[in-house]
Amino acid sequence: MHAIVATLFGPIFAKEMVEMARRKRYFFNRVFFGMVLLLALLIVWTEFARRFANMSGSTVTLMAEFAATQFLVLSWIQYLAVYLFVPLFLCGVVASEREEHSLELVFTTDLTNREIILGKLMSRICALFLLILTALPVVSLMMLFGGIDPAAIPRTLMATLLAIFYTAAHAIYFSATTKSALGALVRTYWWMSLWLIVVPLLTFMLAHATRSATIENAAMGAIATVNPIAPFVLAQDVPSYDRFGRALTTALTGFVSPRTASAVARWYFWGLFVLPALWSGFLVTRAVRRLRDEPSAAFGYLRSLKALRRWRPAPLVHAHRQRRRAERTWYGMPVHNPMWWRARLARIYDREGHVGRIQWLAWELVAFFFVLMAILEPRELKHDETTIAFLAPTYGVFAALTAIFAGSCFVGDRRRGILELIITSALTPREIVDGTFMAIWQHLRRLYWLILVMAVIFGVMTTTRPYGMVMSVITATLYCTLLTFHGMACSLVARTTPTALVMTFAFPLFFIVGVPFGAIALREAHGPALWILSPCLLLVTWVLVTVRKPNAVTVGMFFMAFHLCLMSVLTCWTYTGKTWDAHPMQDFHSAFLSLIALDNSFENEFRDHVKWFLVYPIYWFGLVLNVLWARWWLIRNFDRLVGRIRQRREEQAAVVRIIPREAAPAPVRV
Repeated sequence: MHAIVATLFGPIFAKEMVEMARRKRYFFNRVFFGMVLLLALLIVWTEFARRFANMSGSTVTLMAEFAATQFLVLSWIQYLAVYLFVPLFLCGVVASEREEHSLELVFTTDLTNREIILGKLMSRICALFLLILTALPVVSLMMLFGGIDPAAIPRTLMATLLAIFYTAAHAIYFSATTKSALGALVRTYWWMSLWLIVVPLLTFMLAHATRSATIENAAMGAIATVNPIAPFVLAQDVPSYDRFGRALTTALTGFVSPRTASAVARWYFWGLFVLPALWSGFLVTRAVRRLRDEPSAAFGYLRSLKALRRWRPAPLVHAHRQRRRAERTWYGMPVHNPMWWRARLARIYDREGHVGRIQWLAWELVAFFFVLMAILEPRELKHDETTIAFLAPTYGVFAALTAIFAGSCFVGDRRRGILELIITSALTPREIVDGTFMAIWQHLRRLYWLILVMAVIFGVMTTTRPYGMVMSVITATLYCTLLTFHGMACSLVARTTPTALVMTFAFPLFFIVGVPFGAIALREAHGPALWILSPCLLLVTWVLVTVRKPNAVTVGMFFMAFHLCLMSVLTCWTYTGKTWDAHPMQDFHSAFLSLIALDNSFENEFRDHVKWFLVYPIYWFGLVLNVLWARWWLIRNFDRLVGRIRQRREEQAAVVRIIPREAAPAPVRV
């Protein structure tokens, strides 16, 4: 068996599997994933426990519904985790080695491109496959309650494996064709979003504009054929699975015999795997062939368009113009911070310009969809749902880019050896922290201007109330600012980029997804639970950060505990305890407060005892206070986190040992 594996995947596969088994972060990932699954099971059980208690008759039907809900929730958690975490662990396997100049050492060996790519790819896929299998025993036991189609379990598992292979193929391709791990990660998320969301949405909009049911069905069938999400949706929804099979049998009956049509309809589900699997295999093949080539900025087919960029000025003229632009003041304020100045002179976190191109493409996509809606559905532009449809994805992309840049800023400099040069310079911790924050802003400003432009356009069109638009933009801005400092803290103490990014993304996931789930499970008692658990969590994490050597996990948990404790104190006045409501959880839920303000009737979402004009200022005050505290904590503990105090003491001790020996007078001979 070992010989077969070595023949197929090469020695890199065995090496990577042994290293992953020894790394702590994979162990913590399994523990964290298991805790998330247990939390989901607890929430569903809490929801059904009241229905079981109030039910006097037979509980067979309710038990079947409970098992079906558990299966649905666990399957969707696993599936969404694939698209979130697979790029984080795969985009740096080749790009990081290329960035650290260790890939050239691998090229000097007898290893082929196929052995390098397949070894790194299959080792990560095996680890993720074993992670997905952790929930299989739980799902199998839930079949004893009924309500779950036995054939739905293998269909769901195979659809999840297809998503793993599809996402991993994109990640390994961009990792092999990009110079930096950050660029590979951003390109993977961008193109995955384009293929899985934007293209199906555009196809559906154009098909719906024809007002023809035949064209709409053909468009939906084409989307289901090329999109890997369609098999998973059909595997989960058994009525849709059966209905789609009957519709396909009816459509084929007019062309072939009924027996052939029934056989084709029986295998149609597995036929949906063909095109996504072939495309994934094509990307892996391209990664193998382009591993030793010079990385390009294009997707792989637009490299010939570089000849059309001859209108750009000469390199010296371009550098001179860029330096003049950097030397100008920023809105009347001179730029004195060296870290910020460095980001204005060069794209330090986006050296290949991938994020800049993606931000310009976001401008083009928004303009295209806006014009398309103005032509096809002009009446829809007057509804507040249109504002939410445009701003909600833009908020999400901006928050994701903020987390990526903040989570990879310091750890990327450390891996390239730049952080050691920075901490040995005369720069103070305040200059380093503030300069890094402004450098991240320098890379994200174009997308933020897009948000402001859309806010002005929809505000002028009176699609959304102007003050609601202002409240939404302020809430999103302050939360992304806090997310930036959180990511900087995790990146400062992390040793690897995936660890820093996972803990950075854990901050919004915990407060946007985790806290609401906990509130749903505890219902009326979630307010007192927040007041009791948040100080305990803050105390434990403070001890871990202060007493022991901090790492990305402890620092990230410490920042999350502080934010949870602060917001619990500021929103405790909204708690009534009489009936189940969303307070105080929804009063510090950033996504809810940012999007609900775009609704023209958002006042109805708040109860009589909670006024919206009190909730928003208090939440803004908490965010500002948290941002100031996070900045102060980073500046105060910067030297300790990077080990600069110990380094200075060791240098001083070395100087003390050397100077007397050199300054001692030579012995006088008589």
